[in-house]
Amino acid sequence: MKTQDGVGRRTMPGAHTFNQATAAALIPELVEDFNSAPPGESLIARVLHRAVLETRSDRGVISWIDGDEMIVAGCHDPFGESVPTGSRWPLGGEQLSRLALAAGRPEAGTLDEAVASIAGISAALRATYDGLSHLLVAPISAGGEHIAILCVSRRRSDGFTADDSQVLDAIARTAAQPLRSVHLDEVLIEARAELAERAAGMESVERVKTDLLRLASHELRSPLTVLHGYLSLIRGGFFGDIAGPLDEVMKILERRTDEMNGLVNDMLVAARVEDIPVRAQTETVDVRALVREAAESVAPRASAQHQLHVELPDEPVLARVDSERVVLALRNIIDNAVKYSPNGGEVVCRVTDDAETARIRVADHGLGIAPEDRDKLFTRFGRVVTAANSHIPGIGLGLYFTREVARRHGGDVALVDGDDHATVFELTLPLAR
Repeated sequence: MKTQDGVGRRTMPGAHTFNQATAAALIPELVEDFNSAPPGESLIARVLHRAVLETRSDRGVISWIDGDEMIVAGCHDPFGESVPTGSRWPLGGEQLSRLALAAGRPEAGTLDEAVASIAGISAALRATYDGLSHLLVAPISAGGEHIAILCVSRRRSDGFTADDSQVLDAIARTAAQPLRSVHLDEVLIEARAELAERAAGMESVERVKTDLLRLASHELRSPLTVLHGYLSLIRGGFFGDIAGPLDEVMKILERRTDEMNGLVNDMLVAARVEDIPVRAQTETVDVRALVREAAESVAPRASAQHQLHVELPDEPVLARVDSERVVLALRNIIDNAVKYSPNGGEVVCRVTDDAETARIRVADHGLGIAPEDRDKLFTRFGRVVTAANSHIPGIGLGLYFTREVARRHGGDVALVDGDDHATVFELTLPLAR
């Protein structure tokens, strides 16, 4: 332990003394920390580590709020017994958590005060409090609702101070949106697992998925539109100049918002693929122009290490198609080739035709696709996640949409063998007669 300020605040090495002078530096640091966890590292573990460190505590616990219960999401206790993940107890059964939620701010107390009020938990779970002396509890809220409880505790006799409460409140507020995303991912995974179980033998499973996509995309679009609007106003100087530390925060928010907008757009497009018969909006067009348009829309997202080439025949390649949907389908394939080539390299789009069929091939030398994963590629939500690509955004709808569009035009899309270990997707369309 060492003293870092004039009032004798004892902090562990690396911890901050939280006052007005350091708040501006700590919060952007927390934002960057919580939004830059490498693939495979738990955000919950990172938040708990910072909470324990910054408040000079011995243990930290995050519990999701699920109706009238709390469910332990994670525990960080380097020297004692951890609370088992998944443990449950009544939300209203513990006084400090109840007070913190009601007040919307951290509440501190002794273990005797807290444990005496805990009801409805097992003796094994109650035993995990043994040796603790003081607790500090903060609500984690996002989108106008409480989503979790963050609790830190100490084994030594000195209680938590007002500064400790400010620190934990800052951590809880900064981690709220990232943790909400993690929780939504977990809920989605559970919902998908439950849906998969119920889907066995159900003829309407595809319609259920479509309804889910429509609902999810609709509910996400409105708050994203509001968020994007306010970010644009801030970036444009409507609320004044952006302070130096906050500029990095803005960049993170803008990048994440753009990613979410892209995912929501994918969901909307995939949900609407079955709504309108293709023949109602077809026209005879030159496939070369569609490929060129799709490639040009993807080009700004390619890095300086990518070389995006389009190879077109000299003569027109005419097909009767819904131009807008075919461009979206082609863009999905080209965008995937760029995204899944994180180290750059050539991405080649080549158009050929024979007597009856237009063929568009997109080749890259990126991460590749294992043979055992190929069957998943064109299914709805069929994203193949590996250690190498887990950081790349996507929910497994692009190739599903592309195949549906191609087949509704009388064509198809497939993963075909390529030269030099290239990953090659081929989309075919019948030529206009």
